[in-house]
Amino acid sequence: TVRLIRMADNTTRRMISRPLWDQGWSISLVLSEQDYNAQNQMYLLLIGTIVIIIGLMGLMLAYILNRTISQPVNQIRDKIRLISEGDFSRDPSIEWKDELGVIGRGINQMSENVVSLMDRKVEDEKQKKDLEYRILQSQINPHFLYNTLDSIAWMCEQGRSADAVRMVHALARLFRISISKGHELIPIAREIEHAENYLEIQKYRYKNQFTYSFDVDPDCLDYYCNKITLQPIIENAILHGLDLMVEEGRIRVYVGQEGDDIL
Repeated sequence: TVRLIRMADNTTRRMISRPLWDQGWSISLVLSEQDYNAQNQMYLLLIGTIVIIIGLMGLMLAYILNRTISQPVNQIRDKIRLISEGDFSRDPSIEWKDELGVIGRGINQMSENVVSLMDRKVEDEKQKKDLEYRILQSQINPHFLYNTLDSIAWMCEQGRSADAVRMVHALARLFRISISKGHELIPIAREIEHAENYLEIQKYRYKNQFTYSFDVDPDCLDYYCNKITLQPIIENAILHGLDLMVEEGRIRVYVGQEGDDIL
C-alpha cells in the first residue's frame, strides 16, 4: 500500500508498506516526493520500453509471417487463378525451399501434366480423324466395282465397244486418283476430275437416268482439298435420291468461295 504520512518536521512523505506473511508484521519504505516520482518514472520507462519491444516484435513477426506465408499463399492463389483461365505455363517463382514450395512444385507439375494430356488428346483426335479418313479413302465398294465391270462386259457383248472403252478409261482415271499414295491433299481441279469420272461411270450403269453438271469457280481450281471429298456426297445423292425418282434426275455440283451466292 502507498499512503501519505506527515513527518516531525511537518513535511509529508510517501510510505510504501507490504505485509510480511500472516504474523501482522510489515515492511515499510519512506520516500520523499522526489524519490517517489523518480521511481514512478523509472517504472513507466520500463513499462514503455517493454511495450515498445513487444510492439516491435509483433511488427517483425507480422512481417515474417507475411513474407513466409501470406505472400506465398497469394502467389499460389494467383497461379491457380491463371490455370483456371487457361495459362498452364510453369512458374518457377512459386517453388520455394519449404513446405509451400512443395505445393508450388506440385501445381507446376500439374500444369505441365494438363498441357501434356491436352496435347496428347489433340494428337489422338488428329490421328483418329486421319485414320477414319484413310479408311474412307481405302474403301472401294466391291459392288460398285463388280457392277461397273459387269456393265463393261455387257457393253462388249452388245457391240458397244466405244462406250465400253470410255467406261474403262473413266474407271482407270477414277482409280488412279483413288489409290494414289502420299497425296492426301490434291487440287480441286483433280477432285473435280475424279468426281466427273465417277459420275460418268454411274451414268452408264444407271442407263442415263440422270444428268449432271459442275459449276466451279475458276479461282478455286488451284486450291487444295482432301482427296475423295465429293465422291461420298455424290454416291449418297444417287443412292438416296435418284433411286427413288421416277423421272430423270439431275445432279449439280457447285464449288465456290465462302460467301458466294448459290443459284
